[in-house]
Amino acid sequence: YLLYLAWKMLGSLKVSNTEDKGAPLKYYEAILFQFVNPKAWVICITAVSLFYPQKEHIVLSIFFMVFMATIINLPSISMWAIGGSVIRQYLRNEAIKKIIEWLLAILLIGTSISILL
Repeated sequence: YLLYLAWKMLGSLKVSNTEDKGAPLKYYEAILFQFVNPKAWVICITAVSLFYPQKEHIVLSIFFMVFMATIINLPSISMWAIGGSVIRQYLRNEAIKKIIEWLLAILLIGTSISILL
């Protein structure tokens, strides 16, 4: 299946010159979306099971977890957004776009080979 995805990845990067922006999620929709986000559930369960201070008061522990998540998430999300903007600029060049497509496909093939070994 991963090899099939690598094959389909070639030619899949489409960047338009016009800004196609859909309507952003409303505030309550974004909050509700987190309840069906499997990555958020895995991260929360892992963080609580590994880093939750068990000897502390429960309110202090919750504030600790929220504080640490904020400190970690803000720079991470910012770097992700900035990286996406930078890559978008490069994807407007067809030659660079092809190189990135091939590089991503080769990395996916390498991942599938490492899984088999």
